[in-house]
Amino acid sequence: MPSGLISQRSIAALPALAVVACVAIASLAHAQPNPKASARRLIGEAMQVEANGAHNLRLRALRHLRDPSLEPLFEALAIHAEPALRVHGILGLAELESPPTLDIARVAAIDNPLLQAELVSVALDAGMIPPAARDHLLDWADLAPGIRLLLYTRALDTDTPPRPADIAPLLEQPRLGRRGLAALLLAELDDPRGRDALLALDASTDPGRDAVRSMLLETAIRHDLTSARRWAHAIAAEAPDPSEPLAMLALRAALYLGEPRALRLWNDQFASAKPRPAQQVRLALVLTAIAPRLPADAFDALLQADDPLIARLGSTGRAIATGDPAVADELTRLAELRHTIALRWIVAFAERDHLAPPDAALALLGVVRAFERDPDRRLTDRHLDTAVEASRALVDTHPQAAADLLAPVLTHRATAVELRQAILLGLLRSQHPAASAVTRRTDPPRDTVARNLDLLLRARRHDPLAPDQLADLADLVSGAGDLAPSLRIQAAWLYLRHIGRADAALDRLLP
Repeated sequence: MPSGLISQRSIAALPALAVVACVAIASLAHAQPNPKASARRLIGEAMQVEANGAHNLRLRALRHLRDPSLEPLFEALAIHAEPALRVHGILGLAELESPPTLDIARVAAIDNPLLQAELVSVALDAGMIPPAARDHLLDWADLAPGIRLLLYTRALDTDTPPRPADIAPLLEQPRLGRRGLAALLLAELDDPRGRDALLALDASTDPGRDAVRSMLLETAIRHDLTSARRWAHAIAAEAPDPSEPLAMLALRAALYLGEPRALRLWNDQFASAKPRPAQQVRLALVLTAIAPRLPADAFDALLQADDPLIARLGSTGRAIATGDPAVADELTRLAELRHTIALRWIVAFAERDHLAPPDAALALLGVVRAFERDPDRRLTDRHLDTAVEASRALVDTHPQAAADLLAPVLTHRATAVELRQAILLGLLRSQHPAASAVTRRTDPPRDTVARNLDLLLRARRHDPLAPDQLADLADLVSGAGDLAPSLRIQAAWLYLRHIGRADAALDRLLP
């Protein structure tokens, strides 16, 4: 990815504990005399490109607020001469639309192909390019080949899929990754040139070959390109070491895409891995992760395993495959085993549309509360990270359930301080309006870190802050709370908005 440009992520750029640690436990002494000046300075610094990329973190944090009053700032950035700022402005404006939509006219006005590619890639990942705009982009004669391939990939399952004749010339691209993606798309369109090119990729001695094959397998899974199933199976079956990441990814792709021989290969590898329990766990996770696409008997080998984690993955997978009404209980029991990768998978699985909303919400709550059941403090950081992500996912996908399920945990006297902080950080990472409403029915926490996070959530709402809350927010802006940069700049903007000085601040900062 080009230096200075960005990928679409939330402010979750740091591990949960690293961010929470930055919210240091400091006394909110009213030491800084001019919080308005501090707030203006922080926002002004975000508009200055820094070699370490700190401006990206700050501008992503402002975009994360999805605050319409930031529109003048994004308008100014969208026409800025500096590409690293311009991309934030255009994306910030796109994210303020309802639904979020990239302005193709702004993209057309850019003469930097790398910047265009970054904008389109981010917008595609975020669902900000509707079909009509995608077709309009494809009509551009000078569209960069990388962008064209990305758009063709999204168009495969539409009423106007690309033609092989449109894609075939891209097999001559100098970059191996682009040639590989063109081959994958042609194979999906049943064009023999695609299959031949994939075989040529397998035989290549290019040092980037396996990285490209991994990218293509991930693309095939993401877009359900079933024509890749035999190719994926061949990579998995011919791998010298089945435990290598590429081989494992290829096996997952073959299973996911419905290759008939893949389950037999999985069973052979699972049996062969008996002397290596860690590899058996990895294989069990591969199978359970695609349970909605598998028959119930696919999990027989897992159910017969002596390892309690593998057996639990088997019962969870079977419950998902059969549509068992008790699937939420199975997922919660799996979470109670506190296996880091399994916890992360539960979060990702519950975010998708595989489960009924009540089941998904309960599964995510199970991940949040897994931290409380962990006697091994060496795993605290990892479990807090998953608690953060589960809290975010819960409010993003099931906002009403989030308020009902998380508020009691936040207020319960026995809830660990670290878990309360993790939940609040997860709510801050969410862009859903309901995130700040979760704390509407709770009192501010007593410990300073959680209290600061709670205050930021309350400040996101447009309800007036009490005088003491406004004073505490001013202290955060001035640095007394030692907030992480991404959270401190949010505090700065929210403070200016709450005191009615946001417009005046922008007038002073913008040309």
